[in-house]
Amino acid sequence: MALAFCGNICKCVCIILSLIYGVAGLVLGGLGIWLRLSSMTRGLFDVILDTKQFIIVVILLIAVGLTLLCFSISSLCGACAESLEGIYIAGLFLGFLLAKVFVGGILAFILKNTVAENLGEIYTVVYLKYLNTRDLSLAITLKLFHNMFDCCGVAGGVLEPFVHETCQIKGIWGQVTTMACPQLIPNKFNSSGVAILYIFIAVAAFMVMTAIFNGILLTAIKKDKNQVSQEALPLHMHMNNF
Repeated sequence: MALAFCGNICKCVCIILSLIYGVAGLVLGGLGIWLRLSSMTRGLFDVILDTKQFIIVVILLIAVGLTLLCFSISSLCGACAESLEGIYIAGLFLGFLLAKVFVGGILAFILKNTVAENLGEIYTVVYLKYLNTRDLSLAITLKLFHNMFDCCGVAGGVLEPFVHETCQIKGIWGQVTTMACPQLIPNKFNSSGVAILYIFIAVAAFMVMTAIFNGILLTAIKKDKNQVSQEALPLHMHMNNF
């Protein structure tokens, strides 16, 4: 089938967006699985640090990552093969993702005090687990925490003796002023509740934009299929239409 110019543009945009969602799904799902596997390994000390908060975060990462991957695959199949069924399935996964974003954003804003405390506890668990296993996935997670909240370890920039390699590279004064994470993370999260809500809104807006492009492509494919089916009708059927 040959789509019109607008349909072809939407097709290209949908393929690019699908690849972006696929990469995000691989990163989130892979990190979640990696963290889960690393949390079950024994390190230097025989300790178990699989707290409820840590397990919930791991499950969320894996669930969101898999949903993103499912959307990416179905959207790619629908766009590349110009399949109505593939785009319909992709729409279901996208709706599920949108529901997760809306619910997560509202809960994070309403229960920001509880979420802030849980984030501090999750950081402590990851920190202790990294000291025990020195696993690379935990190092990546610590680095994400340190870059996002501009903190370093449990003692601060200069005094932190164990995870300094995962902290941001700063000068001497920057290290002196860098605070410890367990106390700073809850405070920063509480003070930036509105900004976090804006982040969820931005993600939701990106998904709505994706849904619009998928909808335009769906309409273009339907129009093209109807045109092809009309052209394939026998001659006497065309005469009856007149």
